[in-house]
Amino acid sequence: MFIWGTGVPALIAKTPLGVVDYLFFSPASASARSRLLEAMGQTLPVTALGMVAGLGFAFLLAISSRLFPRAIRAFMPVALVTQTMPLVALTPLLVLVLGRGMSLTLWVTISVTFFPAFVTLAQGIALVPRSAQDVPRAYGASAWTEMRLVTIPASLPYLFAATRLTVPRALLGVMIAEWLATGKGLGNLLNQSRGFMDYGMIWTVAAVSVLLSVVFYQLVVVAERRVLRRLGMQTAE
Repeated sequence: MFIWGTGVPALIAKTPLGVVDYLFFSPASASARSRLLEAMGQTLPVTALGMVAGLGFAFLLAISSRLFPRAIRAFMPVALVTQTMPLVALTPLLVLVLGRGMSLTLWVTISVTFFPAFVTLAQGIALVPRSAQDVPRAYGASAWTEMRLVTIPASLPYLFAATRLTVPRALLGVMIAEWLATGKGLGNLLNQSRGFMDYGMIWTVAAVSVLLSVVFYQLVVVAERRVLRRLGMQTAE
């Protein structure tokens, strides 16, 4: 309705039906699907790897904030600088250091995912009741044992919340790296389509990116419900 109301030419602004027609019924639909599937095959594995790496880094950082608070305080200014610097300005510097391969994509993806995940996880760890933490300590458990048996299981809801935050950001980070540096995947396909003024593919990549983010988000929600329900049953027993 917005596109029809503004009077933007159909050649430029595609409706959802226009995207479906471009992808499945137009004369060039077979070529469009082939290019889209090839780009998705390059983007999705790196997205999954970058999401796991970003979450893992944030998780280790959140745990270290409890075990080694002084070290984290020294690291935080560096992390804040990487978050405030625009990726458009940071990526060329990373290209000079890391090249245009997988390491660059992973670095950009970790950069856009780890900080919100770390903040969420650190908050969850900080909210674990002191009374629960004192039980293993009363039996002489080490700080790591207390963290493993009490703090980490108690902060699982925050871990899933951090995962929900990182899923769309991981895809965004990979596509940014592909757009600016690597020349692969959905980001590069979007960039090429812009150069060729292939508006059908531009809107298709945008729609597919949104759909992928929604699907990944919902998968995390389903996994969260099942895991927390199972842990609740175990606790009740």
